[in-house]
Amino acid sequence: MTEMLQHLVNGLSITGVYVLGAVGFNLLFGVLKIANFAHGAFVALGAYTVLLLVVDAGTSYMVAIVTAIVVAGMGGVILERGLLRFTGSMELVLVGTLGVASFMEEGLLLWVGGDTRTIPTQVNGSIDFADLHVQNQSVATILVSVVTIAVLSLVLYRTLPGRMVRAVAEEPEGAESIGINVGLIRAVVAAVAVALAALAGALLAPAAALQPFMGQPLLITAFLIGILGGLGSFPGAVVAAVVLGVSESLVSGYLGAMWSELFSFGLVITLLVVRPTGLFRTTQSESAHA
Repeated sequence: MTEMLQHLVNGLSITGVYVLGAVGFNLLFGVLKIANFAHGAFVALGAYTVLLLVVDAGTSYMVAIVTAIVVAGMGGVILERGLLRFTGSMELVLVGTLGVASFMEEGLLLWVGGDTRTIPTQVNGSIDFADLHVQNQSVATILVSVVTIAVLSLVLYRTLPGRMVRAVAEEPEGAESIGINVGLIRAVVAAVAVALAALAGALLAPAAALQPFMGQPLLITAFLIGILGGLGSFPGAVVAAVVLGVSESLVSGYLGAMWSELFSFGLVITLLVVRPTGLFRTTQSESAHA
């Protein structure tokens, strides 16, 4: 029983990273109707921003996280203004965002090299309860993820800007006809979406081996979570990320890491057979509420 609880607790930390990455991916898809395959590159950007500022420049972890979010947010605006708003088909989006991802990852490779690097634990200490052992770094990751998603949910569902975002997601032409600046909303959503990816990378950095292509597995995971929860669904992304993160931790703990990856793909394939639209995507209006 204790072993299972330990695996569950361990799974919550990676689940926090999954939630941030998947919500960002689904948010962009829900509003812009675009699958951003450069999402993983922004995860790596967030992680390397922390590395360069904390390890090489000696700044605090908090300053590095905020810097990563700001830099990625600006990158998201550039991505939307320079590429996404001019693409007319999913094929062009695929090629374009893959090109952006390749450019960013190869740029990181040239800048910092291909050697694997690590960051010391930034939140020291641990919490011990009975036989359970939880690193404070993991607790910080969970708390930041929960607070971020809670704030984002409140903004989307309880504020005027949030209603504007959902209006653009559901009917952009209608939103524009009542005076909503659709272009501005799209740019802000792109900034927030990739900033969430960078935040995921920044939180993951002290617990991961850093290399320029480290975001690719999280991109695949975000895509799987999107399919599992329903592409474009905000609550679907959150629930599916929790299910996948905790399940992977349990399977990895008992059977090994390779089996956890097989489990993830098997779960998504099974769901596609049983419920092709995902757990939460039942109507167009619901998916627009990403």
